[in-house]
Amino acid sequence: MIGTIDLNNETFIKDILDGTTFFQIAEGGVMGGPRGIIFVTEDGKVYHANYCYGDLKWETIQKAPD
Repeated sequence: MIGTIDLNNETFIKDILDGTTFFQIAEGGVMGGPRGIIFVTEDGKVYHANYCYGDLKWETIQKAPD
């Protein structure tokens, strides 16, 4: 995606979730980007991650709210 910031296990932080105003999660098997996640924050930044084919594990996302 153009203009997006790719997230991985090292760059994903709870502050991204705290400032998120919109998010999209694509379930496995969808066309285009299965298991992709897009976060749009209140300051207009767009983050992208994929917890199946990328370098961000689902467990990292689940731990973030702690």
